[in-house]
Amino acid sequence: MATATPDATGRDDPLSVAVWRDDGAADSKSERYIARRLAAATADFKGVALTTFVLAACVAAMLWLAAGVVIEHWIMPGGLPRWARWTWLAVGLTALVAATVRWIVPLVRYRVNLVYAARAIERDNPELHNDLVNAVLVQARPEAAAPRVARSIERRAAKRLAEVPAEGVIDRTAAVRLAYALAGLVGLACLYELAAPKSLMTTAARLVAPWVTMAAPARVRIDAPRLAWRMPGEEQPAGGGEDEPRSVHVAGGTATLVRGRQLVVAATIRGLRRDERPVLLVTPLREDGGVDAAAAPWQAELTRARCSSAR
Repeated sequence: MATATPDATGRDDPLSVAVWRDDGAADSKSERYIARRLAAATADFKGVALTTFVLAACVAAMLWLAAGVVIEHWIMPGGLPRWARWTWLAVGLTALVAATVRWIVPLVRYRVNLVYAARAIERDNPELHNDLVNAVLVQARPEAAAPRVARSIERRAAKRLAEVPAEGVIDRTAAVRLAYALAGLVGLACLYELAAPKSLMTTAARLVAPWVTMAAPARVRIDAPRLAWRMPGEEQPAGGGEDEPRSVHVAGGTATLVRGRQLVVAATIRGLRRDERPVLLVTPLREDGGVDAAAAPWQAELTRARCSSAR
């Protein structure tokens, strides 16, 4: 039989039925069948609710990320400072914890109301004519109806319920719409990453892990420079890769060059406008490697090579 449970105020709620317990009577075949169907419906309800929550959390996370990307790429010059990224992450985590407490904790802690489960089945199957809800309520309050009337309601409900498919009794419309929304947001993010001048992935990493030291994404991207040498008056070396005979190897951020040779710097630079010219800033050093304060730094404008590298 079914048992009613008190509501949040401690008073009995006649429309709150937590458990359907089979009393094992010989004529309770209808009861056992209804109990199995209601148990399947409550499990289906929890699964759909959990899926809907996960999809909603993913959509909210994508919107949270999109807002952060817009601020860092187009509003805040130089990107978000570390304190702002920590605040942004704290806001997102606080919202996630609050949503989990609001929707997931009750889903795990409490049972699904059998009256709600029965009504959910009847909503998509109007041919039940409220018989399933009546059967649940009669079992919860057996004193409200004569035993013969109660058995008649149970048998009629079980007979009509047998004609209802067991799958998909809980509405999945919200979950499906959220899945479409998430797919659309992921597609837009991929298009943005391909078309935008600044990297979405870099900003996402900075927002999710604000403790990591990572430069803000910029429109111009410069790969690691390649060094080579030449003698004065010679043409520029053709390569400059690590396997070239005239390449200069860098160890621990330091490159050593024989006195009298000229250093050629090459780097792949992306995102430059046509009227922009990259400039190399040179700071003279002393013999011991320290900065020579007596010598003024100077600049050398890089030229575009046919291999798409600036030198």
